[in-house]
Amino acid sequence: SSTEWDQYLIQIGNGQYPSQLINNQDYIQLPAEIVLAPNSTVDDLISSVYGEDYDALDEANHQNRIILTPQNKNAQKINDTMTKNIQVFQKRIKVLIQQVHQKI
Repeated sequence: SSTEWDQYLIQIGNGQYPSQLINNQDYIQLPAEIVLAPNSTVDDLISSVYGEDYDALDEANHQNRIILTPQNKNAQKINDTMTKNIQVFQKRIKVLIQQVHQKI
């Protein structure tokens, strides 16, 4: 449930979630269902969060989903990929609209 997820994130943010010290760094064990394989791509990550048929215009699909990353460089890579995907989606819509107008 969203309440459990909220509490999970709050515990992590407050440093209250159980961790393990390795080489002077605190590590937490994430639930397997929220971890992708090490060889996964950014597109794999986006698909796992937003679905295979990602619709850039579907606001309801965005409202309860988020990708968290502790590093700005990773956030930038995700944002760049999503922006590119949205631009491709918009171009496809324009082509479809043009095709519909040509048939009218």
